[in-house]
Amino acid sequence: MDRASIRSLRVGMSWVAPAALLMVVSVTAAAQQPRTARATHGHAFVENLGQWPSHIAFASRTNSGHVTASREGIGLHAVVERGDEVVASGVFLRFEGADLDNGVNAQLELDGVYSYFRGNDPAQWVRGARSFAGVRWPEVHPGVDVVLRSEGGALEYDLILAPRADLPRLVLRCEGATGARVTESGDLVLETPLGELRQQLGQTWQDAGGAREKLLARFVVLGQDRFGFEVPAWDRALALTIDPGLEWSTYLGSAQPGTNDLGYGVAAGPGGTVTLVGVTGWIDFPNTPTSYQNSHPRNTVGDWFVTRLDSASGAIIFSSLIGSYSDDRAFAVGVDTAGRTVVTGTARGEDFPTTTGAFQTFPIPMDGSRGIVLRLSPMGTDLEYSTYIQGTSNEGIHAYDDFFPSAVVIDESTGAVIVVGTGDGLLPTTPGAFDPVGDGVFWPSGYIARIDPTGSFLEWATFLGGTRADYIYAVALDSECRVAVTGRTDSRDFPITPGVFQPEYSSLPPTMGAPSLMSFLTVFEPSGSSLAHSTYFGAQGHIDFTNARALAAHPDGGWVMAGGTGSSSGEGAIAFFTTPGAYQENPGGEGDGFVVRFDEALTYPRFSTFLGGPGAEHIRAIAIDHSGVLSLSGNCFSGFPTTAGAAQLTNAGITDAFAARLSPDGSRLLYSSVLGGGDYDMGEAITVQPDGVTTVVGTTLSYDYPTTANALYPDYQGGQSEVFATTLDMMPTGVAPFGRSTPSCLGPVQLGVLSEPRAGAGDFGFYVSQAAPSSHGWLALGVRGGMHLLGGAQFLLDPTHRLLRRGFVTDSDGFAVIPLALSGVGIGTRLDAQVLVRRTAACPGAARLASSNGLRVDVH
Repeated sequence: MDRASIRSLRVGMSWVAPAALLMVVSVTAAAQQPRTARATHGHAFVENLGQWPSHIAFASRTNSGHVTASREGIGLHAVVERGDEVVASGVFLRFEGADLDNGVNAQLELDGVYSYFRGNDPAQWVRGARSFAGVRWPEVHPGVDVVLRSEGGALEYDLILAPRADLPRLVLRCEGATGARVTESGDLVLETPLGELRQQLGQTWQDAGGAREKLLARFVVLGQDRFGFEVPAWDRALALTIDPGLEWSTYLGSAQPGTNDLGYGVAAGPGGTVTLVGVTGWIDFPNTPTSYQNSHPRNTVGDWFVTRLDSASGAIIFSSLIGSYSDDRAFAVGVDTAGRTVVTGTARGEDFPTTTGAFQTFPIPMDGSRGIVLRLSPMGTDLEYSTYIQGTSNEGIHAYDDFFPSAVVIDESTGAVIVVGTGDGLLPTTPGAFDPVGDGVFWPSGYIARIDPTGSFLEWATFLGGTRADYIYAVALDSECRVAVTGRTDSRDFPITPGVFQPEYSSLPPTMGAPSLMSFLTVFEPSGSSLAHSTYFGAQGHIDFTNARALAAHPDGGWVMAGGTGSSSGEGAIAFFTTPGAYQENPGGEGDGFVVRFDEALTYPRFSTFLGGPGAEHIRAIAIDHSGVLSLSGNCFSGFPTTAGAAQLTNAGITDAFAARLSPDGSRLLYSSVLGGGDYDMGEAITVQPDGVTTVVGTTLSYDYPTTANALYPDYQGGQSEVFATTLDMMPTGVAPFGRSTPSCLGPVQLGVLSEPRAGAGDFGFYVSQAAPSSHGWLALGVRGGMHLLGGAQFLLDPTHRLLRRGFVTDSDGFAVIPLALSGVGIGTRLDAQVLVRRTAACPGAARLASSNGLRVDVH
């Protein structure tokens, strides 16, 4: 029987609920040159495999609520707080008098799968729930189907009528409504306990011999909670489709203290993916469609979320909620080359899910938080292992948590995992450990544990610190499997090795006072039983603080650490070591971010630079490409240095996040943008794809955080705090990448610019990274002409047109700067650019040349 695709009655529903506030994480994206795409995850319909009440067949999380599909109809649900009272409300669109024997069926399976791990009983876990683009109720009345789906970011239900179907028989009862009316504009307004639910009319047409003939449709109110439709000009010999949209907008959740949603970690993975972790303060985290559950404990303040997205499109790949029935927080994530996800964090409850055969499957009673390390399968469907990392007890001994993990790194050569953080002296260590006891009494110590690839035992575990407080915040692993850690210490007797850059805690005599804290950089031998090198790092001779929070292994050897310093003398001079020619040799204000690159033996900094303005800045995350180009994120105040043409040049609020890119020698700021709205915005983590696409993750309290129109959730939902995920290509206004690179031995060859392309600019030019080391190359400027093969490389410019060429030589890290002054170049000039680089014996390949991505440069 023919049924036409006749679209009509696009109904936008909006709650008017002035007392309601949202408490849901909004994962968004923002960029000058956006790399995010449609909100696929929020409008996927996920099958019920036991994670929801049995009457629900499918559920979807929308931008403003929850939609469930059952045999009887469509449910729309919302939760708000009014004072101390939780009010749960919603409406249910029931197909009145419908034939329910045919049930509800899925339509068009999507790539994303969803997993739910709650509690410590594996029998209650749900893995690999499939997701679909829509659901269909066949023959709810003779000749009438109902299809629920997503269209343009809004939910719609199509009422598909066969010829001569009985339209007056199609009645929807809106259970939960206390009144209904049609406005002068034709909107249907339903009164509910939370306010008005408004449905706006769209268009209608019928199929006339394959052509769409538009018709006028109207709502018909049949009672305080019942409505139907009229289409006066419908030719009943033709098929008809009525297509109301469920664009349902409402405040949702709670803004009470303790219900924050926070983004802490991000990691790039294979296939151009990014995986985000953090804590959500409510069980209906938007990446996991679910119905309202009013049995959620009011004192619960967090579950882990683990969400993987496609970095180019923003489409969801999988999303999991993991936790106990208490305060659980995921802080760091790593993804291996197979796509497996390792997450570390804390759990306060005693029923966090663990796996049989794991190192520590049962919690030990205690007052604080227990450390957790787990690994998810590549599609997030299974817990491959999950273990506690916990001491015997901390009751009555310490005021801090048993173990507070801060970072994780994966040894790709074996699959082992190194987790670091801070804990008490009762944590487990291994025979032959460098420090088996820690401080053990009054102060926390740094802690490092290497877990075998199966999660079943500790390959080695040790403390690190002196007799006062020591905190490890970051970890990195070099090509020789040496483990480096950094953080801050109050200990004058922190373990230091001979011959390092800064062997003493402070040059001030004890009678003159001492710094409040200093940073350290410590490198362990692969066995974990001894130190290779260890140094303090901070200002000398002044009361100060230096707090390192980020660390990376440099591909050419050595280490790059970053953080924040507020080192100052009484006269306000900063006593912090920087190197000549560094990007910022002098401080910008009371406290600045810092970046320092050490040699392997930690004997001297190859460069050390501030990065900050007149406020107090702190670098919290660092990523490094194979040529040593550094990408940084953290928090900043007004006046933070930005580059012309960046996504956001000035601060919008009290504190903003930022994304910055620094040259390998620390001398040039290649790109810098603040990221934020009118309140607090905190950058916590950063990751960079091999092609240079960068994602920053953090937490925002701003209602106007910059987002793109097609982001997952473009509007602030109203909670106390929400997660943000911002993807940038790190190109200024007037520069857009095109095409793909071919790989060298260091990865895809990358082409970027030194500044915004302004007419007459003398400082414009290009930089190349991840090319063959110490090799000759050519910058080509011409007309884009599709893909051509040249020396085995992909050449994106048209070789039949005149090409301008400029030669360059890469350094030992495969990096080069190619100046190109725009003197005499007028506004409106367009340049297409690409580089070709010779392969060398040190960087072999089947082709003679490797090529970068292309750049379209519009001079303005």
